[in-house]
Amino acid sequence: MIEPWFQFKDFVEGRIFMQTYDDEDYKICRMSKSNKRDNLSILTFYYQVLSKSGEMENFAETHHVGLFIADEMNSWLPQSGFTATFNE
Repeated sequence: MIEPWFQFKDFVEGRIFMQTYDDEDYKICRMSKSNKRDNLSILTFYYQVLSKSGEMENFAETHHVGLFIADEMNSWLPQSGFTATFNE
């Protein structure tokens, strides 16, 4: 089973998210923003990590993930010898 990423029509550009983690030793915040360029979703993640010792780290990473329609995905797998169906 392959679980696809969002289809092109379903991906919402410009959304922002924040998730946090909180325990006795670490405080972590991950924020992200979604963008779209052609058939790519571009997800930029920003992290801030604070340890109990007082050390603060900040870093970012960007993920580029393809956006396709179900018909495209269903046509590629049989070309590689697999049987494909799409269930919504």
